[in-house]
Amino acid sequence: MLVAMIITVVLVLLAVPMVVTVFIYNQTFGRRAERPALSTKLRYEDVENVPRTITHFYSGANKLTAYIYGEDNDRGLVVIAHGLGGGAEYYFPETLFFVENGWRVFKFDKTGSHASEGRGTRGLPQSAIDLDAALTYIKSQGWGLPIMLYGHSWGGYAVAAVLNKEHEVNAVVSLAAFAAPMEMLQENARSFMGGVASLMRPYLWLHQRILFGQNAGLCAVKGINNGATPVMILHGTADDVIAYHGASIINQRARITNPNVIFITHHLPHHNGHNNLLRPAAVQPYLDAFNAQWREAWEYHNHYVPEDVRAVMFAEIRDKASTLDADLMEKINTFFNAHR
Repeated sequence: MLVAMIITVVLVLLAVPMVVTVFIYNQTFGRRAERPALSTKLRYEDVENVPRTITHFYSGANKLTAYIYGEDNDRGLVVIAHGLGGGAEYYFPETLFFVENGWRVFKFDKTGSHASEGRGTRGLPQSAIDLDAALTYIKSQGWGLPIMLYGHSWGGYAVAAVLNKEHEVNAVVSLAAFAAPMEMLQENARSFMGGVASLMRPYLWLHQRILFGQNAGLCAVKGINNGATPVMILHGTADDVIAYHGASIINQRARITNPNVIFITHHLPHHNGHNNLLRPAAVQPYLDAFNAQWREAWEYHNHYVPEDVRAVMFAEIRDKASTLDADLMEKINTFFNAHR
């Protein structure tokens, strides 16, 4: 009787942390990232006469939606991997830049995001899994173009981690990315759970293994070191999503042995965060004015800004919010051109 009670208590003590881990995890990754009705960033419908083809491919059981721009361009193929919570169109300004510079662009909505299938985004390794599936699909098309990978945040991890797989990739640009899913999850957990996060790590590790199998351990650093593929890594010192001195790839530079890696650190204010690496600092005053206007509208409308008011406000800031740093984009373009 006593033995049975002890066993029961032990099982409960083991089960409770796992249940808590899964619950918290599902709050983040168990939901879909739907396309918002309005956006401050430039989107496809905001620009006239930009041809695109919509296609589909499978990642596991889910059918993903992909978009091809500049189909007559033959300089090479730029594959864009988006960040968590967004979709392919969030990077529409970059898409236009690459197309105008002679590149064909292939981008896609990942699992559980925007126009792709999936009940949720599943987790951090899913980004690399979906990119692996995308590159397999691209190879099946027989385009024969040099392949350049471009990714931000969740996508920045993917473009490096996918180098662990067997794909022919000419060059990679990774912006504001984490190096390994477990370390990123732990960094997030510590930010709101403190030291308790370390106690949850074994349960989180087990959960990831059950969910993703061997892919749970896909590491960006190992991918970069898997060959000699040229890689450009950019990160900002004020990144409040993926800490520069935390889970970031750039913080692992001492472990990177690939001789063809370029590290770029952004120090300047308004150009060193998670989402403004490609935005000129000169745009910040316009964004500050927009934020002040938003707060005013929020208070005036009793903590809810009507959609028609939002539509007008977003339209007024859209061009500024979508402005790219010309010098940095040209540096990326030159990097890609050098490795065609």
